Formats: sequence, C-alpha cells, structure tokens
Amino acid sequence: MPANEETETSSGELASFVSNLSFEDLSSDAVTASERSITDTVGVMLAGTTTEPAQKAAEFVESTSGSSGPASVFASGRSAPISDAVLANGIAAHALDFDDDQFTVYSHTSATMIPTLLTLAEMKNTSGQDIITAHVAGFETQYYLAAPINPSHYERGWHSTATFGAFGTAAAVANLVELDPVETRNALNTVASTAAGLKKNFGTMSKPFHVGHAARSGLTAALLSKRGFTANSEVLDGPRGFWALYAGNDRVDKNALPDLGRPFALVGEGIYRKKYPCCYGTHRAIAAAIELADKEGIDPVDIDSIQVLAPGVSIDCLPYNNPSTGLEAKFSMEYCVAAALVKDQLSLETFEDDALTNQEVQSLRTRVQVETDTSLPYDGNRNTVRIRTNTGKTYEKTRSLTPGSPDDPLSETELRDKFKMCASRVLSENVVSEAYTQLNSISEKDSCDDIIQSFLLA
Repeated sequence: MPANEETETSSGELASFVSNLSFEDLSSDAVTASERSITDTVGVMLAGTTTEPAQKAAEFVESTSGSSGPASVFASGRSAPISDAVLANGIAAHALDFDDDQFTVYSHTSATMIPTLLTLAEMKNTSGQDIITAHVAGFETQYYLAAPINPSHYERGWHSTATFGAFGTAAAVANLVELDPVETRNALNTVASTAAGLKKNFGTMSKPFHVGHAARSGLTAALLSKRGFTANSEVLDGPRGFWALYAGNDRVDKNALPDLGRPFALVGEGIYRKKYPCCYGTHRAIAAAIELADKEGIDPVDIDSIQVLAPGVSIDCLPYNNPSTGLEAKFSMEYCVAAALVKDQLSLETFEDDALTNQEVQSLRTRVQVETDTSLPYDGNRNTVRIRTNTGKTYEKTRSLTPGSPDDPLSETELRDKFKMCASRVLSENVVSEAYTQLNSISEKDSCDDIIQSFLLA
C-alpha cells in the first residue's frame, strides 16, 4: 500500500469514525460499560476534590481567573473559563489514582475525558446518550493510537494516560460538539503537539497534573478546530509523526491497528476498575498476599520476610521502596503489601501522609523484597508472593488475575461501596445513594443538567 494511502487509512479513518459515531451505533454492552466508568470516575473525582493537588489547582484557577467564568470547578464553589475548569477537574479525577485503567493502552482512559465532557455539559444542554457516545469515541481513539506502539511506548518512560489521553479527550469533545471528519482530523493532529507526560513524575502531584493538562489540551484542540484551526494531515502516522517519534527506535506495528468499533474496545479489551486506591501494578500482589494470609492464618507479627515477584511493567511504576509521602506510598509495592497485611484492606486513609507513621506497617515494609520476574515478558500479568514466617515455614501464592479487571470484575456491591467511600467525602449519605442511581442510568437522561447541579456543584 502506498504511504499516502496508509496515512489516509490511519488518521483519516479514525477521524471519520469519531465524527460519525452515534449512540445508535453502540452495543448495549458498550453503553453499560461506559455508564459504569462514568459513575466510577465521578465518584473518584468527587473524593479527589478534597486532596491537596486538586485544591492547589482550584486555588490556581481562582488566582488567574478571579473565580469568574462559565464553567465550574466541581465541588469547590468556584467558576472559571472552561479550559481552566477542565484542568482543575481533570487533576481531581486522577489525584487519588483510583480511577479506571486499561492495560493495552496503559492509560487511565476515563479521567481525562469524563471531567471534560461533564464540564461542557454544564454549559450546554447535553443528554446522557451524548456523553456516553463521546466517551466511547474517545476510548476507541486511545486504544487505536496505542495499539501500534505499546508496550514499548510505555516502557520508554512515557505516561500513556497523558499521551493517549490528550487524543482521547480531543476525540470525545469532537464527537460531542459534532465536528465533521476534516475538523476532527485537525483536532487530533493539533493535539498531537501537546501529548506529554513522564512516568518519572509518578508519586508526585505532577502525575494528576498530566491528566488535567491532557484534558485541557484535548478540549482546546477540538474547540480550535471547530473554528477552522488546521494542522498537518500526516502528524499521526507520517514521517516524524506521533507514532514514529513516540515509538522511539522500535518499529511501528500498523498491523496491530484494531478494526474500529468491531467490537468496541471498551467491551472487547475491557476496562479495569480499581479495587484499591494505589498503582494498578500493586493490585495482584496485594490480593495474593491478603488471600494467602487469610487462607494460612498468617499474622503479620509472625512474618520473617515477604518476596514479591513482578513483571517489568510493574517494577517500572513502583520506584519507592521507602515512601515518605502518601502519594509516594501509592507507588510502593513494599508499602502496599505491608499495609494490606496489617490492615487487611486498603482505604483512602491508608495513603494519607499521616498513615505512614504506622510502625507496624513500616516494620513489615522493611521485610518486603520486590524482584523482577525474569520468566515474564515486560508486560506480563502475573505476581508471585512468598511469605516466610518466623518458624521457617514458607507459603506461596501466584495470581494472574487483577482485581477489577474484565476477568475478575468488581461486583455490583463493591462498585457501590467504592462510590460511597469516595463520594461521601463531599456528599451527604442520602445524596450519595441518589447520585449512584442517577449516574448508573445516565443513558436514560435527556439532560445531564440535574446530575451536574445536584452532585457536582455540591
């Protein structure tokens, strides 16, 4: 196939898909999956508004805009220009690192899109079906762009949530504001110049900033394109384009490009909804350690040592063996496993700064050793936990399924409890229950205005 035709197939086909996607095109499974992600993201975002990164972002927005504008910084009582509000709302959605994930994209796929779409919906009467369609379009875009260059893109140090999330948001907004295929293509090619974010910033406030920045960048690119803003048509897949540059020295595998919407990636690849409020690279080991201790009746005080074998992708994300802040603790396998065994659960409070003063957790943390499982590929999906007791006995458990993954999904009760744990930081108990019900049936709403006014502007 000539290069110019291949270019047209990649970026042109994607833009056409995004522009033309309608709610009637979606499968019922895709609608349900999107509703659950919207609900989950809103709950996590509400809790996120109480965190220091989100509050600093809200204060920044107020200082630069005078707390004046058509869009709300959710749950803060502040208003701002739309791009500033989206920055702050995106930061809140990812501040707790509790938002949904997708392992092919290596991206928190919803955190950039949902706050942006709801911010837009506040200013323009928007149906739940429109929000869902835009979310699916953005999810499909992220998966499509990641497929030819992941996992090598992620392995090289890029934070995929930021790099692909900017595109996902641009696509979601393009669909919502009804850009035509040419305008949508310009939006995607424009936002490519803003795709950035380094894994080196994991465990700091700059990680959720990546999400806010990607959200604002995607919104800006789409709204500029609506006004006739243009970009080079080969930015995605041409020479020195996004794929070529962000794949590094690795070959761009265009044979890996998915067939858009057949099936929808949100269903076919699935979405991972977090059970624990910390890096997903720890979740299999956390679950394995808890299950092993429960089965064998192991008391943390009787543990001599713990060995955790993990794939390279997890090791890359978890640089803090002795975390000094709650944010760093979210990216510490040692802390997460120790805290899970001592407390038998991991809550939002487990990752607040003062939780690191727990001496029982810290003592056990020093006895956790993490090693790369060299028998696995970089993107392997298995953890092995070995616990040795003071009596010399060794117990071992291997776990391949990640809690909250499509193959080990959270139950309806777990999803509801998670939403309650998060949203109750901002909303009263009776409002939390109503919010969960309303969000989980957002596809039935002709207007999202009541949801926004009742739950997000609290």
